[in-house]
Amino acid sequence: MLPKKQEQESHPFLSFIEKYFTITGADNIDIQKALVMENLDLEDNVQAVLASKSNCDLIISNDKTFVEMGITVLNSDDFLKHSLS
Repeated sequence: MLPKKQEQESHPFLSFIEKYFTITGADNIDIQKALVMENLDLEDNVQAVLASKSNCDLIISNDKTFVEMGITVLNSDDFLKHSLS
C-alpha cells in the first residue's frame, strides 16, 4: 500500500492515463511470446507484444535499446514535441 502522500500525488496521473490511454493486460500467450524473443529485456518484450496485440500506433519509452517490432518508438521528449505540433 502506498503512503498517503504518494497515493494523493499518483491519483491525478493515473486518472489522466486511464482517461486518454487504453490499458491492456497480458495473458499466458503474451508472456510466452515475450519469453521467446531474442531481446533479453522481458519488460520491453511484454510491452512490445501487448502494443502489437493492441494495434498501437507508437510506444513511448526512454529506453534507447527498446526492442524493434515494427512499431514507432518515441522517447518522452519526442512524444511531447510530436503531440504538441
